[in-house]
Amino acid sequence: MAQPVAIDLFAGAGGFGLGFKMAGFSVPVSLEVDAWACDTLRYNHLNMVVLQEDIRNFNTLSSVTKIYSSKPDIIIGGSPCQGFSIAGPAVKDPKDPRNSLFQNFAQWITFLEPKAFVMENVKGLLTRRSAEGEKVIDIIKKTFTELGYFVEVWLLNAAEYGIPQIRERVFIVGNKIGKELKPPRKTHSLELVNKKTIQLSVFDTVNLLPATTLWDAISDLPLLEAREGLEEQTFTAEPQNEYQHWIRNYSKTLYNHVAMEHSERLVERFKHIKWGESSSNVPEEHGARRRSGNGDLSGISYDQNNRRLHPYKPSRKKILTENIGMSKTM
Repeated sequence: MAQPVAIDLFAGAGGFGLGFKMAGFSVPVSLEVDAWACDTLRYNHLNMVVLQEDIRNFNTLSSVTKIYSSKPDIIIGGSPCQGFSIAGPAVKDPKDPRNSLFQNFAQWITFLEPKAFVMENVKGLLTRRSAEGEKVIDIIKKTFTELGYFVEVWLLNAAEYGIPQIRERVFIVGNKIGKELKPPRKTHSLELVNKKTIQLSVFDTVNLLPATTLWDAISDLPLLEAREGLEEQTFTAEPQNEYQHWIRNYSKTLYNHVAMEHSERLVERFKHIKWGESSSNVPEEHGARRRSGNGDLSGISYDQNNRRLHPYKPSRKKILTENIGMSKTM
């Protein structure tokens, strides 16, 4: 049988599409506006048509079918979410143009008539309202229902599917057969994360594994001090578990393992942050300093700054500004 086909919109660097490839789909076309993301897609998928374009430029049947003229099995995509996100400013602008890009996604559904679609977004989408006060999720569901799709909304946590990160996302799933698909069964349990035994789930009637922890994911990486590391190097240790075997995929090269260029003062602060704590927990003398304040303490505590991840739990969602704290000074 021929491979089922998925078209990837708002593709980014291709993570969503990669998941569908792993599930047996062909992904012949990806649409993404960011140039670097498109370079990544082209590098990793030599036979894929990668369109570096704004999706709003494809607003007619002819413009879309010129790119792909057949009916795909599924269209996937995660439209920009800044306007819906719970991160950043507390008050979101309901007129933010990024909030309406799902309508462009819906246009591709209208033109290509796939058997199904999957649209991904942040959890905050469930509580956002339009400028007129209507819940955004209701607007989206109504839009796709009127196109003839049975629509479901799933709130899934990546940690419950083997990813070493607590990350909740909303999936809007539509199908033409008119039947409820229901969310995929969980494979991992956050409740079992500190237990060694596998336990039978009463609800899902499947064996759940303990959630994958941060240390499960990275314990094979070389230890680094601040300002150490290389963009490309050879692994110095063998994989320690099944997850590390899988994520390496037989690669002998470790990429982008470079510690940030933190100052000695900041490194000293990190030494006083325990697992799961942040800079708000350090002794006063190691607290934040005022900018251009001649070294005076700022007196302000930021709970989310310099948060040290707990090695034996899945990582928290915000990892870009956090510090694992598993260096030689641990």
